[in-house]
Amino acid sequence: MPHCQTTNRAAPSAPSPLVLISRLFETLLTQVICFFDALERLILPYAILVTIGSIGWSIHHYGVISGTMFGIPLGMVMALVHGLAIVIIMFVVGLLLWLALIPIYLIASSCHWQLPTVLEQNPTVEYWMKRWSRRSRRQEPPLSQSTTKQLAGLMIGVLLGCWLVD
Repeated sequence: MPHCQTTNRAAPSAPSPLVLISRLFETLLTQVICFFDALERLILPYAILVTIGSIGWSIHHYGVISGTMFGIPLGMVMALVHGLAIVIIMFVVGLLLWLALIPIYLIASSCHWQLPTVLEQNPTVEYWMKRWSRRSRRQEPPLSQSTTKQLAGLMIGVLLGCWLVD
């Protein structure tokens, strides 16, 4: 356990480096959670943008008819592969941030220090936390949702340490 030194026993604050690291990691984790919250709205524009870019590249290299026939499937496959890679990378980044915050929270808790609460102040995180606490109290049946929304909800739940009750 670290040696804790506090001068003010009424409202001790964590040392500045710990506060800065905590604020940075919580802010980044909040952005990852907001990404997963917006995932369903981002998929279609992303797929359209990549497909249009692929069609344009194909038309430039192969002509109008061949380029269009080759560009549409190429764009859809590229959007799927890149989209999956982005989702996996964001999830791993979120997990690493969450794991990096655990020792900071443990140190602050053992020393009775206060850290900034960036996660709790974000409206998106607050919405998801209220949604899960309300669902767990009432044991509501799961709502009919798209696969993307369910995936995003699961990832947010893992990143926040909440698991949806089925």
